[in-house]
Amino acid sequence: MAVKTKTGVLLRLAYGMAFGVLAATGPALAADVAMPAYKAAVAPAAYNWSGFYLGVTAGGGMASLPVTDMDHFGLSTNGALKSGGAAGGIHAGYNWQFTPSFLVGLEGDFNWASFKASDTTCFGSCALNLFHRLVASSRLDQFSTLRARFGLTSDRTLVYVTAGPAWGHIDASLGDCPNCSNAGLPFAIASDSSFHIGIALGAGVEYALTQNWILRGEYMHLDFSATDTVLKERSGIPVDNGGFRARSTATADLARLGISYKLW
Repeated sequence: MAVKTKTGVLLRLAYGMAFGVLAATGPALAADVAMPAYKAAVAPAAYNWSGFYLGVTAGGGMASLPVTDMDHFGLSTNGALKSGGAAGGIHAGYNWQFTPSFLVGLEGDFNWASFKASDTTCFGSCALNLFHRLVASSRLDQFSTLRARFGLTSDRTLVYVTAGPAWGHIDASLGDCPNCSNAGLPFAIASDSSFHIGIALGAGVEYALTQNWILRGEYMHLDFSATDTVLKERSGIPVDNGGFRARSTATADLARLGISYKLW
């Protein structure tokens, strides 16, 4: 009995000592086993519009291509010639994004166009090719612009306005045929094929599909200066010593879609 009593005392003493050690070391062990810290998801950075880009555009619209008899040589003035047509070209530019929501850029483009119209005014019988016939024709076949752009951005979306000088190539003529049954040759004609300086105004919206590819939709108004050309006889001599002139010019309103690649 004495042995069992001593053994029980020793076991109780050992349990007590073990419990005391665990009570003393428990907080330290808990501190060593730290709970994993929660990290909030990092929001993606807003799109940066700054950089150089190049691309292509295509679209169409309406053009006014007047060729006017300024001095009433043909007894009439042929007014505005109107034409629907297509336009397509290439562009390149650079954007500077000064703040998260404001952008300034510079862009140039070159475009081919298919605006062409003609008009005939008859004084007599057009069906029989008799008497006077005044024929006006004009074509806008290419144009270029160099424009500043000012835009507001919201992440991947850009809304902008744009303006700058433009250059358009116009082929225009105005001819008078007193007796068109005579091989259909004009008695006098004024013709001009030259570049006209003008202005381009527009607005558009762009959306960055990826970091490099950007889709755009754009409206553009073009207004070119007028050029006067002297009417000349078939021999090349100016009519009435240059006293009769024809004036040619053009305006156009275009809607275009385009895609650009941002190089950096």
